[in-house]
Amino acid sequence: MITYMFKNNHSQELQLLHYGTEACTPGHHFGPAMRDYYKIHYVLQGKGTFEVSGRTYHLHKGQGFLIVPHSVVHYKADLHDPWEYSWVAFQGTHSASFLQQAGMSELHPVFDLGDEDDEMRSCLHRIVHSRTAHKGWEISMTGWLYQFFAILIDHAHAENLQPAVDYGKETYVTQVIDFIEMNYANAVTVQSIASHVGLQTQLSVLTLQRADRKQHPILSRPLPYAQGSRTDDGS
Repeated sequence: MITYMFKNNHSQELQLLHYGTEACTPGHHFGPAMRDYYKIHYVLQGKGTFEVSGRTYHLHKGQGFLIVPHSVVHYKADLHDPWEYSWVAFQGTHSASFLQQAGMSELHPVFDLGDEDDEMRSCLHRIVHSRTAHKGWEISMTGWLYQFFAILIDHAHAENLQPAVDYGKETYVTQVIDFIEMNYANAVTVQSIASHVGLQTQLSVLTLQRADRKQHPILSRPLPYAQGSRTDDGS
């Protein structure tokens, strides 16, 4: 197994946390457990199963699966043809929006690139094996993570997949809070939150209204609105 931790990433929008590749032994498994960040596995060869939210997915070469924060998952290599996969773990204010554009969510966690996956394999190979200590390495690696999402989004568009819209409230609340904390000094607005998190402005307003302010005190601070963007009740 090859695993690398990505340190000192200063990108707020998309942060690569760690990445790697593993040729699993028969029956090797992880979980049931949860993460506090996003993680995507891509199957290079072999087979295995992925379980989340009471559903089981049987996966093979050319397919991948998404793990969302705070979701209990379990995945296991096949006993006869165990999988080898690469993965990327990430977070950031653009994460939910990119996943939505790629048609992926907790309820739609699996994607299938089929046999035409050379571009994805090349991208992951560069991420996993390009651990070179040059000055621009962090920027280069973040760039390849953007390319990784570009491949997924292009595939979703080519397959006419609908953007995923079933992220739970807490997922968006986390994204909203992260964005506010990192940008509050820059006069963050509801519109800028909506743009970065990937929600319509009205949905962002509802997310802020329904969040637990005792648990998240920063949401008690006033945020400016653009003209005409207030809700009907004046909030």
